[in-house]
Amino acid sequence: MKLSLLLASPLALLALVGAAGVEAAKPSGISAGPLPINGVARKAAMDGSPENTQANGGQGFKSKKSGQAYVPRSYIVEFDESKSSSAAQKRKEPHAAFHEHMSKRAKSSYHTRYEFNDPRIFLGMSVTLDDDEDFHALFDGPDVKAVHKNVLHSTPAFDPVVVSEGFVRNSVGTTKVAGQKSKRAPASSWTPSGAEAGVKDVFTPHVMTGVDKLHAEGYFGKGQTVGIIDTGIDYTHPALGGKPGGKPCFGKGCKVSGGYDLVGDAYTGYNNPIPDSDPFADCPGSGHGTHVAGTVAANDTFLGFTGVAPHANIKSYRVFGCGVSSASDDVIIAALEKGFFDGVDILSLSLGGPGGWQEAASASVASRIAQLGTPVVMANGNDGSFGTFYASSPGSGFPGTAVGSVQNLELTGYRANVVPSTYEKQYVTYLVGQVFQFNGSSTLEVYATSTDPEVKDDACQPLPDSTPDLSNKVVVVGRGTCPFQTKFANVAAKGAKYVLVYNTPAPAAITYVSSNVPGQQAASLTREDGQFLVRHFAAGDKISLDFSNQLAYTQADTATGGLMSDFSTYGPSYELQLAPQVSAPGGNILSTWPVALGSYTVISGTSMATPFVSGSYAVYRAAHGGKTSPNTLRTIFGSTGSPIKQSKSASSLLETVTKQGGGLINVYDAFYSDVSYSPSAVLLNDTEHFKATQEITVRNHGKKSRTYKILHEPAGTAQSLQDDSQVLFNTYPVPLTPNYATPALSKSVLVVPPGGSAKFSVSFVPPAGLNGKKLPLYSGYLHLSPVLKSSGKSDKFSSLRIPYLGVNGALSKQQVLDDTDELFGFNLPALLTPDQKTVITDDEHTYSLADNNTQPAIIYRLAFGTPFYQIDLVHANTTFKPTIPIVDSNGTYVSPGRRDTTMVKRSKREETLSSQVTPSHHKGGKGKGHGKVPPSHASKPKDGFSDVKTVGTVYRESWLGRNSQTGLAADYSYLTQVVGDTVVLPGNGQLEVPEGKYRLLLRAQKVFTKGDKESDYESYLTHVFTVKK
Repeated sequence: MKLSLLLASPLALLALVGAAGVEAAKPSGISAGPLPINGVARKAAMDGSPENTQANGGQGFKSKKSGQAYVPRSYIVEFDESKSSSAAQKRKEPHAAFHEHMSKRAKSSYHTRYEFNDPRIFLGMSVTLDDDEDFHALFDGPDVKAVHKNVLHSTPAFDPVVVSEGFVRNSVGTTKVAGQKSKRAPASSWTPSGAEAGVKDVFTPHVMTGVDKLHAEGYFGKGQTVGIIDTGIDYTHPALGGKPGGKPCFGKGCKVSGGYDLVGDAYTGYNNPIPDSDPFADCPGSGHGTHVAGTVAANDTFLGFTGVAPHANIKSYRVFGCGVSSASDDVIIAALEKGFFDGVDILSLSLGGPGGWQEAASASVASRIAQLGTPVVMANGNDGSFGTFYASSPGSGFPGTAVGSVQNLELTGYRANVVPSTYEKQYVTYLVGQVFQFNGSSTLEVYATSTDPEVKDDACQPLPDSTPDLSNKVVVVGRGTCPFQTKFANVAAKGAKYVLVYNTPAPAAITYVSSNVPGQQAASLTREDGQFLVRHFAAGDKISLDFSNQLAYTQADTATGGLMSDFSTYGPSYELQLAPQVSAPGGNILSTWPVALGSYTVISGTSMATPFVSGSYAVYRAAHGGKTSPNTLRTIFGSTGSPIKQSKSASSLLETVTKQGGGLINVYDAFYSDVSYSPSAVLLNDTEHFKATQEITVRNHGKKSRTYKILHEPAGTAQSLQDDSQVLFNTYPVPLTPNYATPALSKSVLVVPPGGSAKFSVSFVPPAGLNGKKLPLYSGYLHLSPVLKSSGKSDKFSSLRIPYLGVNGALSKQQVLDDTDELFGFNLPALLTPDQKTVITDDEHTYSLADNNTQPAIIYRLAFGTPFYQIDLVHANTTFKPTIPIVDSNGTYVSPGRRDTTMVKRSKREETLSSQVTPSHHKGGKGKGHGKVPPSHASKPKDGFSDVKTVGTVYRESWLGRNSQTGLAADYSYLTQVVGDTVVLPGNGQLEVPEGKYRLLLRAQKVFTKGDKESDYESYLTHVFTVKK
């Protein structure tokens, strides 16, 4: 997987692209929702002068991991729909009033990207400023409710591995069977209908989830249309409706029945989107959407590959360009609205990035569309390595469905025979999409780059000079520490053409690999196979592999098959909602790919799990009247799944609900469930807001009585933070303990009459023996198990598992600002010199603030999410008392309860950091409202937060998730902000910073606080610096 381009500062991208407008041509056929403005840059004087500027430089990478990047100087302005008295006013007046406001307040030109005019979903617009000094004018606009940065998102998936037809045939198999009837169908108003002729389905992800049983009974999602927001689609593919000879089929009567390209081939996320009515895409970098579409609805009658809902239709909404591309929040919002107004039955988004707040722009739009009745299914992200509280956006939008990933139970590859055949293994399976090709002999001697089968950093450095010529050998390399491509390059330097990479220990999931070294072929091995070869090589045994076998072979993944994927992101959201709510097969998934790029590939990611759930929803809805609500779907699929253990060990605990939600979905059980319940999950909150006792209502929609025994199934309690730190989270696998909550039930047996309901209450006692400062997350399920009949036979109805989640700690007390030296070797936050290479530890520095070369910067790291933070310029003699002490005159940082640490000039590690930090310049603004964030000084003169006397505001932002802890800018690990020559006044207007002595004041709001008191914030004051013009 390629990492997303994440810069150190949310604003650092400004240095890459310069001042350029980003505009979108008005797409035809949109009568409501987003209204892009034809390429005209609006001047402050409103003269309508046309501009044709093109941004260049910045790039975001589609990747398994996500960081946070932004469209330079681009913002989404949300209006308060309650301020307008009529629907017509709500649709038109706020935009016109805002344009009039900007014509008077803005110093420079700005460009309108989209206008959103449906108050039910989103009333607002997105703009790009020519001069970031106009940032503050956005907040001052009439009826402005909130201003959001225009976040860029990537597609959470690993790199694809193209596979052969033989690979596909070995992985799937479908034959028609006589109309098989269900053995379980209950006679009720929820009885499914519309069965067609059934087929036998042996595709492993379908078998894992019961989809195969529904296909055998003839349920294929006919009549449902899934809107896929992604990279576009190749509708010439025979599995996606393409006609013989590669002829396309698009529009009415075709599988891909509609859609829209919102961006065009050349779109990168930073330049001008150029929309058109055709979402076709088969250029390099565009295959992700075709893979997603195949998982939903493929129907390849030649090779036998089918999606979950092979008779459903697709509408494709393209939001990524060719090659390396990202998708901005406003484009995603436009696509969501377009799909909604086009009347799709389900919206599917396999994209996202770090967030975790429901209030983020695209997350809030997804939430509102789901509230209006259209299910929205979203990837929960591929940032599992970063630990808990790292939920994705827009996946955090509720009541949408966020999806986690489960590893495929089986792996397909090719057998290589061991030579000689006298060893304990006669063959190994090399996991690759196509057989290795040879110019000469296909039998090669094994060479291992390390004789240690437990090596952790194999081939991460250049191989020693004593290494022989590897061109006629098959090279065995251990996975770990460095990227695959680094290993491939190092062995290629010694001539290696054939490389086998064996996996790291479980629970790390195996993944298919490919090499970008010209002429080199690579494949994966299971750890067992790899260590077998290494042991014999180390013992001096002559061992070779014969690759002449050309037949694909499928075997069980005994190490991690059926477990949660290691990359699958942990929740919960910062509102303590479950994220994910469900999980589905997403690890090593076969699906369609653009014909020009190979036709079929294997990929891993929550990107692959998401369309599996979307297709499952389509199959369910098609047979149950077509209008099942998002809440009902999420509850049914979230309660009929199978909880998953953390590992294959017999003693393993159940994985925390914050990683798996309701577990692996059981589509068959969900399909025939005629029982619902509310609430959808028992959310116990944290210790300060603990909801110990809750009542659950179970409704029986069938015609037979249902009797359940109520049991408790605890999951392992996850310790979020590391033992010796309050700012560093445990990474994957997050350690679990058997410290369980204790539920007291009002009844142990629940009888639910036909067509009626029954209630029970549960009172929880949190687990004992936990350190609340480490934010332990306790979770599990209330298991409603069917009671056996007196005959000893069970009724044919499913168990239900109601998930619960609580935090044994107080989120309002969780440290938000990292004040340690644990990540970089110097204490954070810190004031940096303009070149951002030296930490300032005295009060003797002088700057003119004229440009980036004379502007100091503050570096800081969010150790936890924050609803709002603000950076102000204050006078040097301020009497404000920050919560984080400053470095004293001796260069020593004294933090309550922590050791003293000496500040030093940046070490080599720090210089590595600075090389990733691009100086950026963003003048913050003063606004009239931040949604739920605190108001300005002038708005509430008695407000504790606003009582602090400031010169003006440098910058502020709302709804941020925590930073990662890798120390890398590409992983959204820290933030920087420079001090410009202009600040925003507490009232209206701005001030050019006069000569004088100043400090920066950074304040970050704690979670679950109102934000109106200074005690709701953590704060830091920098050293004094002098401004001299």
